Amino acid sequence: MATEIIEKKSDNKIFLHVSGELFVEDARLISNIVLQTLDSGKNQVVLDLADLSLMDSDAAAILRQMATENKVEIIGTELFLQNAIDAVERQDI
Repeated sequence: MATEIIEKKSDNKIFLHVSGELFVEDARLISNIVLQTLDSGKNQVVLDLADLSLMDSDAAAILRQMATENKVEIIGTELFLQNAIDAVERQDI
């Protein structure tokens, strides 16, 4: 499943709703979008990850770096993690 990024604007915030599968290339693209957004004068970027079905560890590291170094808030990770747990529980292991 491809990564889909939907941008919503609200005052000085930009919300990026990310769904699908997130790999390192996608995280780099999101990082570029975040930097351009902050350079354009927006004060904060919010990444909503609730609808991700997969995120690789390299992508997670890039998102963590963005949250640490930039004005990026990450939301929806609890739902993403619960969906991952539910998927594993549905498998016969």
